[in-house]
Amino acid sequence: MTDGNKICKPIDIDAYKAFWSQYEKIRNHDTIISVRQRMDRMTEENLRRFTGEFFTPINFARKAVDYLSRVVGDNFFKNNFRIWDMCAGTGNLEFALPAEAWKFCYISTLNPDDANYCKKIYPDATVFQYDYLNDDVQNFFGKEKNLFQGIKMPEKLFRDLQNPDLKWIIFINPPYATASNFERKKNREDKNNVSMTKIRDLMTAENLGAASRELYSQFLYRINLEFQNNIFVSPFPMVQDLF
Repeated sequence: MTDGNKICKPIDIDAYKAFWSQYEKIRNHDTIISVRQRMDRMTEENLRRFTGEFFTPINFARKAVDYLSRVVGDNFFKNNFRIWDMCAGTGNLEFALPAEAWKFCYISTLNPDDANYCKKIYPDATVFQYDYLNDDVQNFFGKEKNLFQGIKMPEKLFRDLQNPDLKWIIFINPPYATASNFERKKNREDKNNVSMTKIRDLMTAENLGAASRELYSQFLYRINLEFQNNIFVSPFPMVQDLF
């Protein structure tokens, strides 16, 4: 489906039947999720390292929720909290949250396919495609701010951000990628363009130097602009090298 219109693509029926004569279809919901949550191991490594996109193992997600509960208490989501993961990917980090917490969650990610997937596994959460380092930056933080025209984030999230009584948990495993001025290193492509975002423009204008080249720093910079108080920032460390 595209824009509400069906697109039909013919397939080779004989090839289709031959494929499934050799392989078994996966129908178990948990198995499908498990495969999807390991998709970083099926993605070309140079691409992942360029974008800094690594996926959080489930056992680490459980540990993260455990630590979170120790700091803000069990069932914290019932105490006027909102949770936002603005670089959720396939939503692994939220997997260990209790289902009753989902309705208090905002889950956003850069890839539309990942956003559609998260909508299926977190049906009660507010899930949307969003480029946190570019979308709405000029409206919220630019020289000519305009909070009421062309805002991309969901209206529900926008209203909650204006509510001074809410407390926020920023629950993220942000991308780890730094722009490099070297043409090539260890046969990897140059990453100079990876950090060219609207947030980097703001950081450069403030003479923040090398920190502006790091995507992780850019996320924290906008978070600092977006949330002034009542906030817990829970950045989860990159752990892909442990597996």
